[in-house]
Amino acid sequence: MFLAGCGVRTILLSHEPTTTFSYFSSQTHGAHAFTVELGKARPFGQNDMSRFTEASSMLEQLVCEAEPGIESWQPEQLLIYQVNRTLIKHSDEFYFTFSDAVANFTEFPRGHLLAVDGSLEHRVELDFEAIVFPNARVAKGERTCLLVSLTQV
Repeated sequence: MFLAGCGVRTILLSHEPTTTFSYFSSQTHGAHAFTVELGKARPFGQNDMSRFTEASSMLEQLVCEAEPGIESWQPEQLLIYQVNRTLIKHSDEFYFTFSDAVANFTEFPRGHLLAVDGSLEHRVELDFEAIVFPNARVAKGERTCLLVSLTQV
């Protein structure tokens, strides 16, 4: 609920190795860790800080107040997704069947053709799966996107 108070509305659970400092901290030091995606990376000073007023306020409460205003657990305030699988690029012929402008967490129904990689087709395997971090312009052997589904905690 601290994250919800910071304006975070979506949680993505993943146990796959990543190149984040939080994954390193978790694996190397046994720390409880998470990464917060704050949007597009922009040059220093060019982010719209008005989008982070909730986070700023919650962090200020955490540092300055004995009892920060963290609400009790309210699952309806958060969308919680689990990573089901990762699509890896195997050929230079890889392409997505959806627009580059598609938003993260866009859902597709079972059987929908998501990507073609040479002779390999990637289809939705569950009733609904959503895509996260799609990027067809990665090198061969790299991740093109995550496929996720809503879950309960």
